[in-house]
Order: sequence, then C-alpha cells, then structure tokens
Amino acid sequence: MDELEEEAGFAPPREILASPAATPVMCPWTKAIERLSAWWAACQAWGIAGTGWLPLAIAIGWAPGLMAWPLLAADSTPLLENQLARSDRMNAILGVGSSLLVLGAFYLIVARRARGAWPDALRAWNERLLPILFLPLIPSLLVPGVESKRPWSVIAIAAAGAALVAVSVYRRPWRLPALPRWLPGAVAFALAAGWVLKMSLLAIAQHHGMETEVYDLGIYDSIFWNSIHGKPLATAFVRGGNHVSGHVDPILVLLSPLYLIYPRAELILVLQVVWVAAGAVPVWLLARRLLGSGYALALVVVYLLLPSLHGRTLYHFHSLTLAGPLLLWCLACLELKWLRAFWLPLALLLLTREDMALVACLIGAYAIVGKGNVRLGISTIAIAIAYLAFVKLAVMPDSKLLGDGSSESYGFAYYYKDMIPDAKEGTVGLLFSLLANPAFVLHHLITEAKLRSFALLFLPLLFLPFVAPRGKLLLSYGLVFMFLASREPVFSIAFQYPTVLDSLALGVAVIALAETGRLRLGVLGSLDPSRARAALAAAMVVATIVLSAKFGALLPSTSFRAGFHKLVREPTAAQQERYGWVRDVVERIGPTASVSASGRLGPHVSNRSKAYLWPNVRDADFLLLDRNRLKGKSVQKLRDLEKAGKYRTVDRHGSYQLLERSDRLGPKVLIPAAERRAILPGAESRLQPSTIGAENR
Repeated sequence: MDELEEEAGFAPPREILASPAATPVMCPWTKAIERLSAWWAACQAWGIAGTGWLPLAIAIGWAPGLMAWPLLAADSTPLLENQLARSDRMNAILGVGSSLLVLGAFYLIVARRARGAWPDALRAWNERLLPILFLPLIPSLLVPGVESKRPWSVIAIAAAGAALVAVSVYRRPWRLPALPRWLPGAVAFALAAGWVLKMSLLAIAQHHGMETEVYDLGIYDSIFWNSIHGKPLATAFVRGGNHVSGHVDPILVLLSPLYLIYPRAELILVLQVVWVAAGAVPVWLLARRLLGSGYALALVVVYLLLPSLHGRTLYHFHSLTLAGPLLLWCLACLELKWLRAFWLPLALLLLTREDMALVACLIGAYAIVGKGNVRLGISTIAIAIAYLAFVKLAVMPDSKLLGDGSSESYGFAYYYKDMIPDAKEGTVGLLFSLLANPAFVLHHLITEAKLRSFALLFLPLLFLPFVAPRGKLLLSYGLVFMFLASREPVFSIAFQYPTVLDSLALGVAVIALAETGRLRLGVLGSLDPSRARAALAAAMVVATIVLSAKFGALLPSTSFRAGFHKLVREPTAAQQERYGWVRDVVERIGPTASVSASGRLGPHVSNRSKAYLWPNVRDADFLLLDRNRLKGKSVQKLRDLEKAGKYRTVDRHGSYQLLERSDRLGPKVLIPAAERRAILPGAESRLQPSTIGAENR
C-alpha cells in the first residue's frame, strides 16, 4: 500500500522519511510575517511603535515648527485654503526640521541622565509636553475672519486645546509654587476692575459711534429719567406710555437715584457693566468655599471671558441683563447655607422682570430636591407664584405669559411663531406643539445656528452642567426659553437672553467640579477626583480663552456683535464729528423741549419729559432725524410736514437733520451757544426760550 502511495505521489519519498534531520519547508509569506513580527517587537522595545514614546515625541517635535513658520510669514490666509507657495512649503519643512532637532537634542540629554530608566523618563516628558500639540492650530486662529468664515473650526480647535491640556494635567499634575493667601483674591479683583474699565470704554464708544438705538437704550434711559422725576417706569417710547406694557422691572426704580450722578445714557451703560462684573463676587465666594482660592480665580477668569457675557453687556441696556449676578447670588446663598441672605437676591431677582418668577420657582425646586430644604423651597415657589399672579393680573395690561399683543401691550408669542402657529393660543399652543408634534420640535431644535450657540454657551464649561450630580434642573427654563424660540436673537449669544441660562450653568459647573467623583459619566466618575478636578479646571480656562478671543469683545473679532450692531472699538474721525454735532444740537435744543427722533438719534435725547420715536410726532418742538434711515411712509410724512410749513430745517450734518416747529406763535426754544454752556445735559432749565440767531443761518 505504501509503495502504491509513493508511486502515485501521495506520500513523501522514503529517503526523506528516513532522514533524522528533516525540517519543514516554510512558505515565503510565513517567513515575511515572522520577520515583521520580530521587527515590531523590537520597535516596541525601543519605543518606536505601538504604545512607545517615539511617535508622540516626533509629533511634539513637529508642532513648534508648524506654528513658527506661518507666524513669520507675511500672510497666513493661504493656510485655510491650502494655497501655499513653494517658498512657504520649504519654510515649513525647514521649521519642522529645526524643531525636531531641538527636541531630539533635549530628549537625548534626558535619556542620558535617566540612564537605564530612559524610556519612562521620555514617556513622562511626552505627557508634560502634550499641550505643545496645540501650537500648529494657533496660526489658523490668527487668520483674519476665521471666526466668521469657519466658526466650527474655531470651536473644534478650542475643544482640542482643552482636551490636550486636560490629559496633560491629569497625567502629570502641575505643581504650582506656594502663593500668599491674599494673592488669588487680589488678582481676581484686578481682573474684574480691568474688565470694568475695558467694557465701559467699549460701551461708551458704541454709544458715541451712533450704534445704539431707541430700542432699547433710549427706552431704558427714558425710564431712568422719568423714574427720578416721579413717574416710575414711564416712557413715551412704548405703548401706553409705561414699560409695564411689555415688562415689569421695578428694580430700575430702585436704581434710578444713581442717574442723578450723570443724567445721560452713558451712566446706565457703565452701571450695567459694573453690575455684570459684580457677578464675579458670588462666583468667587462659591468656588473658594467648595474648591479653594486657586480654582476660584480660574472660574472668575472663565466668567469674565464668556462670549455671551460680552454680548449682553455691550448690547444697549436691559433689565434682564441685571438678573445674571442675582441668579448667581441665589445659588451661592443656597450652596453656602446663607439662608437669611438668600431672600435679598431673590427679592431683587423678582423685581428684575416678571418672568424671573418662573426661574425663582426652579430655584425653589432645587432647594427642595438638591439641598433638602423643603421649607425654604416651598416658600420660594409660593412667593414667586404670588408675585407673578399679582403682576400679571393687577399691573400689566395683558395677563398672558405669551400673548399676541394689543394697542396697550406687547405680546411675545411671535418669538415662538414656529412652535405657536396661532399666536392667540400663546403658551397653550407651545405645549400642544411639544406634546403632539415631537418630530417637528426635533427639527426645530437641530439647526446650525442653535447648535453653534449651544456650543459657544457650554464648551467653555466643558458641558459639565449636564453631568453634574445636582443642579441640572436649574437649566431647564433657559434651555426651553432660548432654544424653542424662532427668532434668532433669543438664542444668539449677542443678545441679553442667554442671561437665564449661562449664569446658572456656570454655578452648576462649579458644583460639578467640587463633586468630580460623582459626575454622571462613567469615565469621569472612575478618575482620581483631585487630579480630574485640576484637569477640568485647566481645560475650562483654555477653552474659554480661545472662544473669547475669537467670539468675545476684548480682542478684535469679525464675528462679535453687540445685539444687532457691529462693535465700535474706537470711533473714527467721521463718527466723532457726527457725535459732536449731535451733542451740540442736543444742548442747543435744551432739556425742556419736546423732540421726535429717529432710532439711532433717540438715545441722545431720551433724557427729557417728552421724547418720541419718529414718525410719532405728537407735540414735538423739534425733529432730529437721520434721513438715510427713513423709509416708505416715514419719508412721505416728513415731506408732507415740510410742505405744510409745520417744520423747517435749522441745521444739518450729512444725513442728520434738525427741524424746528414753525407753525406756532411765540418764541422758538433753540438755545444760543452763549447760554447753553451753563446747562448740564439732561437737567431742567429755567432759561427763557430764544429765537434762532445768525449762528444758524
């Protein structure tokens, strides 16, 4: 049988079977695989592949060169389009090669000093130098207009920088030198003071650059003026002649005596800046108690750099903006168990705006669920509901939460017109959409603009409020209020509305940092709490700095808006000349004359008893108009008034025009230059009216 098999070729020759030294024949592929495996094992032993130190070291060595050459180039714009000239590419290669040589020399010195433990020493340095990987992304941040052209790229870069810093700090905690106990507090105060100065100058430059309007700076300036003259919340700029037609904000009456210091719009602009900056105080107190002074300083920096904070601070003046620091005070008092002091910020919060009663209800619910203080929580909810009912039923002309408005009141259902197809349904229509059409609600929520605002609000906080062990309930009103809206200003960080969300979100983020070990996320909950806390705090600072630099107001940015307005950092010569003419005209008009002004001129004459918004003329002695901004029927109305001889032009500057009433008997009220110098802007005057002199001809 064996012979037959051998002859047929199914069995090996007998001489091979009998040979004691016979070895199996290896396939060429098998030999190649074995050699590759041996080479890979050697690479891992030397740290060249796998989890070794060399690939990461090469990336770190590359990074400085990739950052340096674009900074030395005249124009970094081609980076975004990959339109680099040959010389730029050669410079990049030279830069990368140089930085690799420098890092290689440094690692060689480290290896020689570490001797036998050199692989561990080099891995440790990789972890320390990990943030260097962020350097190549910096030149793209410096490309002019990148925040407007590619906002998501900037957001991704901020997230990448935060992640690199977080990993580095966690793996190799930074050991800071011992500092005097007073130093973090002094630095925080200095930063807040510098922030107040910078933002005040920007707010005033915005106003003097003619980038403010009757809606809303003129309205609030008029409210302050009328409040100190015995007419609380009165203003002729709104329906019904009183602000209660839209909002009830008696806190303005409490603050109005400050207006006597300097009765012009600049005063309330600076007041708003100081008030917002004061929100750093509850942030500091809460973070210092829960985390320590170093963390408190970091969180004050985060607060002052939030892009959403800059938007509302520089967008005119709004009572809702005043709610932010009060919300932080309420949360701080609950967390620090300052229960008697809690009632003061709560009372001021309710006086800030009628809808803050809804937020107060959430604060009361948090006191019950998050702090276990049932008595205080129920009392807070009861007071908030009673106040809201009183304001809606006894003070405001419209009792609906989201009415459609009338001749005597303003409705805000149109803010949510996609969610409320029939404005008459108001809040009920909103609830119907939420319950009956969730698919539409999802499409309504997931839009590019809303996702971008969401990222800019919560990336500086690393989204920690959503995984915090407690406090998430406080975010519910702000999330619904902002992101169910149809009007972009409501969910944009350029306006005042994020006040109801980002202030409480920052407070909840402080709680999340303090209780890092209890975060509702498995990977974070399993980390070492103290090291994770330091890593997250450092990452928050880095993310906030990047986003603030590109979307905030402190540095030049093409994307930043103060509401609807582009920021005026420093008025140009033409703007200064226009403002000088406006101030001169306002002083000549005098403080007792009635004036109808167009939108951007209104805030400069709103500090008087009778100030109207054109085309509402009423009994106006003067019209102060910007003819370039008049449209439609407004243009025709002015022509008809001039044609009928009711008003005549007495001065003009470019498109700005001052018209005086001419169909009345008696002397005119334009004050000569010699007399107007003695009059304080906005103060009442007993000067006798004078006729127009030669200076006006």
